[in-house]
Amino acid sequence: MSDERLSDLVSERLSLNWEAFREAHPGLAGAMERVGLVEQIVDDLKTDAGYREAMAQAELDERTLAAAAEVLKHVDVVVSRALGL
Repeated sequence: MSDERLSDLVSERLSLNWEAFREAHPGLAGAMERVGLVEQIVDDLKTDAGYREAMAQAELDERTLAAAAEVLKHVDVVVSRALGL
């Protein structure tokens, strides 16, 4: 995942939780600079073993899905040929 996409994802997820954080820590939330927080979280994720493992698995899953799609494409060709389409 590109750094830009990861930053966008972190920002989206942060937004989902920001209101609860702000209610729990109003002073801290008011003093925090969100762009810097996003950058810090992105940096933390890049070195997080669980995140890295999940991304490696996602890459494998993506390859598996692409291979399955290729198989289905070939099956469709043969089925179409058998039906004279």
